[in-house]
Amino acid sequence: VWVNQQSTLNFPQNIASADRTLSLFGEAYFEVAPQKDRPFIIELNGAKVEVLGTAFNVRSYPNRPEIEVTVSHGKVRFTSVETQKSWELTANDQIVFNRQSGAEKLRKDNNLWALAWQTNELNFDRTPLSIALPVMERYYNITITFDNPQIANCNFTGNFKGETAAEALAVLARSFDLELQNPSD
Repeated sequence: VWVNQQSTLNFPQNIASADRTLSLFGEAYFEVAPQKDRPFIIELNGAKVEVLGTAFNVRSYPNRPEIEVTVSHGKVRFTSVETQKSWELTANDQIVFNRQSGAEKLRKDNNLWALAWQTNELNFDRTPLSIALPVMERYYNITITFDNPQIANCNFTGNFKGETAAEALAVLARSFDLELQNPSD
């Protein structure tokens, strides 16, 4: 288990002898071996994830209405506590569940951007900037704005592994002939 910053993972003191039920507030990446007689369950605020032997990421911060589960390989079952509706997710599947409205979005995440905090890598393949920029904002904890909103329709292909925010933004600037401005300047 890898737990991201500003996250809390609660588990029984002796998890080896107890059932494997945890509670998560924030974000964590799990690699879990299946044990049919001892299911691995992660309780979230308004949902739960039952692990069926897999590696996956869960993002469930208390101050955000969305719960995100992204499976890198294997299989999990995501269940809404309120509606008891459930979804089985396999490799590259992602669910974004709004715990307030109950709305869900299922999609393929072939680039596994949700795992960037854990892998330290962002991959974009002909990805519209309207999608790539929010991923970069979350990863680098920055805000990116453009004077020309049409730039959001442009596609970007690139890989960032260990680059700083300034280095990644410089690549975008060169790729699209943009001028960077720091609002604090």
